[in-house]
Amino acid sequence: NSVAATRIVSTLAARNFLLPVGAALTLPSPATQALILADGRSALILCEDSRVRVIDLAEWKVAREFSFDQKIQPQGVRIAAKNPAVFAVALADGTVQVCDTATGRQRGKTITPPHLVEAYQTTQFQLGTWRTLFALSPDGRWLMTFRATVAVFDASTGEERFHGEHFNASMPPDFATYNPFSSDSSRLAIPYWEFAGARGSGGDSKRVKSSSILLSVPDGKVLVA
Repeated sequence: NSVAATRIVSTLAARNFLLPVGAALTLPSPATQALILADGRSALILCEDSRVRVIDLAEWKVAREFSFDQKIQPQGVRIAAKNPAVFAVALADGTVQVCDTATGRQRGKTITPPHLVEAYQTTQFQLGTWRTLFALSPDGRWLMTFRATVAVFDASTGEERFHGEHFNASMPPDFATYNPFSSDSSRLAIPYWEFAGARGSGGDSKRVKSSSILLSVPDGKVLVA
C-alpha cells in the first residue's frame, strides 16, 4: 500500500513516537486517569474500582492506595500544579473532597458546590449523572467549582470564600479541560457566553457575545471585565 508505506517511512524517519522503557505496571483495576505530581516522583492513578493509587515512578510500583465511601466521578481527580502534597476528588453525589497525598485523609470538610444545591431543586437532576467541574489552584490553597456560577473554597478547611451569584452566564463546554488559575494562584480567568432572550425557550435564546472576566482569589473581586 503506497499510502501506508509513505506514512510509515515518514514516521520512522522522524522518530516522533515513544517507546516503553520497561515492563507495563499491572494494576488491580484498569486505570482511567493518570496525573504526575509536581515533584515528578509520583503519579496519581484513578482506577475503575474508584480507588486512587499513588505510583512511585522510580520504583515503578504502587506505593499507596486510597478508597472513598462513594464512587469517584469519571476523570474526577485534580492535582495542584506546584504542590504534590494535595489532591482533590469529585464523588458520585457531586461533592468534592480535598485530601493529603501522603495519607489520603480528607482536609477540612466536604465541599458542596453551590450550584449543586440549586440542581437538587430541579426535576432534571439525577444523582449519579452530575459531573462536577472543578480545579485546584497551583499552590493547592484554593479549590474552584464552576458551572453557571463560580465558587472558591479554602482547600484546607472546605470553607467557601466566594460565590459569584452575579456571574450567571454559560461557560464554554471545554472550560473544564484547563486550569483557569494564574501561576501564582491569585487570579482566575473566566471565559463565558452572553445570551439574548430566554434560555431554553424553544430556541429563542441566542448567543450574542463571548467575553472573559478576571477575578482576584479568594475574594472574587472583578479586576478586568
